[in-house]
Amino acid sequence: MKPGFVFLLMLNLAACYSIQTQSWGEWTEHDPVASEVAFTASFSWADWPGMVISIDRHGDVATGYKRARLLPGKHVIGYSNHVHDFGHVSGEIQIDLVAGHSYEFHFDTCYWCKPRKYAVWVYDATNGAVVWGARPDWPGWYL
Repeated sequence: MKPGFVFLLMLNLAACYSIQTQSWGEWTEHDPVASEVAFTASFSWADWPGMVISIDRHGDVATGYKRARLLPGKHVIGYSNHVHDFGHVSGEIQIDLVAGHSYEFHFDTCYWCKPRKYAVWVYDATNGAVVWGARPDWPGWYL
């Protein structure tokens, strides 16, 4: 084989490897490009890192990510955590994301409530609405 052909073949294989085939990507700390914000939705779970375990049933978000840029449309977000004195809290969020919007995953527990309660919700920071789940119905001073 000619060395030039081998070099071109290696470049082609490297290019194929770098193509992202999933519908989401990590949202880095840098300020995103304006077109990236306009055509994607941001989803953050920074307050509970490790609790979001899958996006669109891809479980590789459990490796330390805290936020993602997602294509607009329907997504399935899986969450799971073992909370002290609450047991295993888990479920799936089915949500339709809008381009240009910023979404935040929230989780709260009430140790004073009898029986103990927890709340899971997704907040759209762009328009101030809860788009999935419900905020806690207990007073804010409860732990």
